[in-house]
Amino acid sequence: MGATLVTQHFVLSDGTTADGNFNSALTPPHVTPTGTITVQSTLSIYPKVTPASHVIFSVTYSDDAGRSGTAIAEADVS
Repeated sequence: MGATLVTQHFVLSDGTTADGNFNSALTPPHVTPTGTITVQSTLSIYPKVTPASHVIFSVTYSDDAGRSGTAIAEADVS
C-alpha cells in the first residue's frame, strides 16, 4: 500500500527544530508500495559554535486506506 506524506519534523540535539507541511503542495508527495522518496530541508546546523551532534527526523503520512502513521529516523552528525 502506498502513502501520501503530510508533515516533516527535524529535531537537532542542540534544541533546533524545523517543521514542514506537504499539504501546501499542489500534489503532495506520494510513495508507491515498496517505493522510496527523498525529503530535503534547508535547515542549517552550521556555523554554530557547537554544532548539533545528532538529528531525529520524522514524517507523518496517510496510507492509501486513509490510516495515519509516523516514520522516524535518527543519526549522528559528523
